[in-house]
Amino acid sequence: MKVFKFLFSPVFMGVLLLIFAVSMGVATFIGNDYGLAAAFSFVYDTRWFELILLLLVINLAGQIITLKLYRSSKLTVFLFHISFIIIIAGAGITRYTGWEGTIHIREGDTEKHCYSGEKLLGYQLKDKDGTVLAHHSGKFSMTNVSADNYKRKFTAAGDDYEIVLAHVIRNASEVVIDDPDGEPIILLLVSDEMRGREELIFRKGETKTIYGISIGFAPSDKPDITISIDSGAFKISSVYMAEEMNMMTGEKGIVEAGEVLPLQKMKVINVRNIRIVLQDESMAAVTRVMSMGMTPGGAL
Repeated sequence: MKVFKFLFSPVFMGVLLLIFAVSMGVATFIGNDYGLAAAFSFVYDTRWFELILLLLVINLAGQIITLKLYRSSKLTVFLFHISFIIIIAGAGITRYTGWEGTIHIREGDTEKHCYSGEKLLGYQLKDKDGTVLAHHSGKFSMTNVSADNYKRKFTAAGDDYEIVLAHVIRNASEVVIDDPDGEPIILLLVSDEMRGREELIFRKGETKTIYGISIGFAPSDKPDITISIDSGAFKISSVYMAEEMNMMTGEKGIVEAGEVLPLQKMKVINVRNIRIVLQDESMAAVTRVMSMGMTPGGAL
């Protein structure tokens, strides 16, 4: 009985709230130093943090019963306790039965793609002919302090393999570097008002889909936007009507569907509210992953 009495006591509630507050503070410092993913990995997504919230629900529910807070004379205190229980219960339902992602639906349009908010880490093992011998993909919190936790051992084609994530490069960015032995490469900045912006690097023959628009650089298929090379110059065309804007003068112009125009820096191509800007281009280049050292976030 003493155990239950303490479990449902206001003192235990105070202890739990203090631990909860300290945990949130620690998570804030971790997020500031190592990124939000690290805060979730070490605090928010842990079982001990869930246990704190579960004990809070048990404590609050026990106080309602033992202290008879449901009586009309204690209605205010009852509403205070029950509101916390409902909030935590709702968060638990969302956590274990919900799915987080983003979907952008323009007025009058339909959309069949939803982008998951989960971070996945995976690998593929291929032979010389390009045949996939082994592959795996799973949820993983990518932080610069979680690299030591990722190791995979497997057997493929009679050989044993071990994959180890050695380290994570903070504030990583893939950059284009001129190289006489390189290949044609372009770097595009693709942005959307609702979903932010992404930097995409294209090698000749690649096609990528972003924000519901497919972009290809000298592709074998027929994407929504095609980038080509003509006499050493980069060209762009779209299956949709587009808008071209000069960032220096603000001058705008309509580009008909299928019309080919030069892909130049300081010019914005707007296709179905997706803005495309040429950041860098080279007829002979390679890419390198470098740490830019600008923000405290962790990225591979």
